[in-house]
Amino acid sequence: MRKGQAALIILVAIAAAIVLFLLISPNFKNTSKGPLKYKNEVVTIEKIFVSAKAPYTSTDSDPVKTTIQFEVHNNGDQDIPYLEIDFFDLSGFSIDAEGSRLKLNCGLGEQAGARCIYSGSNSLTSLDSREVSITLVAPKDIKSPTPYTISYGVKYLYFGTRDFNIPVIDGTTKKQPSSQLRQSTPSIGPVAVEIEPAIERTLTVGDETIKQYWGISGDNAFPFITKFKFNQVGAVQGKLKDINLTDGNVTVKLTGLDTSGLCDFGKTAASSFSLTLPGGSKYEVPNTQGYNLVSKKPVVIPFNSLLCTFTPNQKLPEYTATISAAFAYQYEYIMTQEFVVQPSPK
Repeated sequence: MRKGQAALIILVAIAAAIVLFLLISPNFKNTSKGPLKYKNEVVTIEKIFVSAKAPYTSTDSDPVKTTIQFEVHNNGDQDIPYLEIDFFDLSGFSIDAEGSRLKLNCGLGEQAGARCIYSGSNSLTSLDSREVSITLVAPKDIKSPTPYTISYGVKYLYFGTRDFNIPVIDGTTKKQPSSQLRQSTPSIGPVAVEIEPAIERTLTVGDETIKQYWGISGDNAFPFITKFKFNQVGAVQGKLKDINLTDGNVTVKLTGLDTSGLCDFGKTAASSFSLTLPGGSKYEVPNTQGYNLVSKKPVVIPFNSLLCTFTPNQKLPEYTATISAAFAYQYEYIMTQEFVVQPSPK
């Protein structure tokens, strides 16, 4: 075999080994497969098509029409119990009609005036989509090019969860925990909660200061305040409206802890939680996980947080306490579509 051929074979073998190592390495992430299956931007408006963005003005004898068409997608890992598309501001346009029937196609959803509602048996399931189209009639008697902006709202109800594991020691038998504080990955959705217990301690090892977190139980059990901080996450499509968590829409389950002192939660043994939908009807959420605390005050994201004081309640040398939070919220944003209506051609 010639030296050149041998060198080539060696280079090919090295390249193959590198590729194989990357493929089997746990730190290697294949980014060629595109975006993740689920997204925090749960409901998105996609594939927007407008038949005429610069329509001529309408006359009594010749109504000029334009159609807006798009798909509404559920990119989340849950079914959406209530979703509403509301064409609430048509500016100078009007919805075309055949007799008393408006030309608003909700794609298996319920039409209610200028709204499309998806709930119950027509709700938008995980990774599902619907096609929406609306045919509009341009304003009359426009003498010069005139801009118009129509607006429609996208409003839906969604849920989030988070778990927080806290190492607890008695401070006598055990001076330091063998486990570490651990918070679960935030659930999919545009709102996430950060659970922040005030149990930070510092440990000096040589010249290095290390932060550690644990609770104290037993005869010298130490109460600690925990903050539940809610944030909007992910990209925003359109103009986002205020996100409100009404009182009763945040629930907590405790393991190895009791409430004590200041607390924005009240105890409950309810078998279900009742949420008010945008239309005013009630949506019942079964309390299958045994949540025993419910929020007593509303939260406006990101300005408010919920606080509660917890005390370890087990007399063990070491154990893991858990704070589990679940919350429901209404998420709403406004989409717009611009037009420039032209005068009639001469």
